Amino acid sequence: MASLRSAYDPRNAEIAVFPALLHARKEYGGKKIALHDADDRQLSYDDIVRAAFALGHALKKGTKRGEAIGLMLPHVIRFNAENEAARLGYAELASAPEIACVSEGVEQAVEALIGEIQTLLELAKMPATLGECGVKQKDLPMLAAESAKQWTATFNPRVITEKDFLTLYEAAF
Repeated sequence: MASLRSAYDPRNAEIAVFPALLHARKEYGGKKIALHDADDRQLSYDDIVRAAFALGHALKKGTKRGEAIGLMLPHVIRFNAENEAARLGYAELASAPEIACVSEGVEQAVEALIGEIQTLLELAKMPATLGECGVKQKDLPMLAAESAKQWTATFNPRVITEKDFLTLYEAAF
């Protein structure tokens, strides 16, 4: 896969990952099931979009439009990829634009997807850490508590607690 990986250039991509998700939602309908989790919960495109916004909501005060979701997305993917069904879904998402090939390893494909998202964020000159967005480390517990109260968090492929949110924010700090 090294030759395919080196041939892929995100600057030539027709669409980034989150807009691709929104495009698929528009094309197939928000209620269309896109993922099944390990508990056999069915997640629609609407569910996945709401889950992406759950983490970003608490951060919107200290970030520009799109920064919070972009910054947190690699961390959320890594967290959710511990769920087998979500991991496979992310691996398949990485296969579509030929970022990686699922047949060469699901974990490798997930990490390639995360790496590609991080590359796109760098190309967009978006902040790489919460600290770069002006978030203070002392505020992370408050952000985690706010995120845990968001109804959109109930649509995450994995059950996510306030402690999990704090771990995600600390990883992004």
